[in-house]
Amino acid sequence: MHHFIYHGNISEFGVRNSMILLSDSMKKGESVVTLHLASLGGDVNAGMMLYNFLKMMPIEVRTHAASSCHSIAVSILLGGSIRTGAPASNFLVHAPRYSEGPSTGQLSPSGKLVAQPFSVVAGWSADDITTRFETAGDFAMTPDKAVELNVISSVVDLRFGSDDEIVTIKVD
Repeated sequence: MHHFIYHGNISEFGVRNSMILLSDSMKKGESVVTLHLASLGGDVNAGMMLYNFLKMMPIEVRTHAASSCHSIAVSILLGGSIRTGAPASNFLVHAPRYSEGPSTGQLSPSGKLVAQPFSVVAGWSADDITTRFETAGDFAMTPDKAVELNVISSVVDLRFGSDDEIVTIKVD
């Protein structure tokens, strides 16, 4: 099986590399791949592009929170057909804020975009979305809480097999 490690900020560069590597894996005949995420978040538009790309893949793309999975990285995680988290992983979502320019620190209108996978995939209610994506403050989850809220299906301690191909994605 192919394992792809995405460690770092979600960036246009990293997302493009992820899409190329995942496509190449599919072209090589892989039917199942796993994308391991360890990210504190980053570029919302790039992250949503990767989420949508994962949903379009004609092969099974599993996603796994290998460590911290925060912000837009959690939305990406929801793009997997099977979503898991490591026992020591942690999750955090929040309302998106501008990170530069005259609106730095203010809530961004992209909250509904970022929240869409939580509604569609995890089944979060409109009240859950409003509370976690349209107000100030962070919402942290342990792996068990992430299972309870349908962000991941289970907590697993994944191990690579000797025949597995492990690729680290260049993110910057």
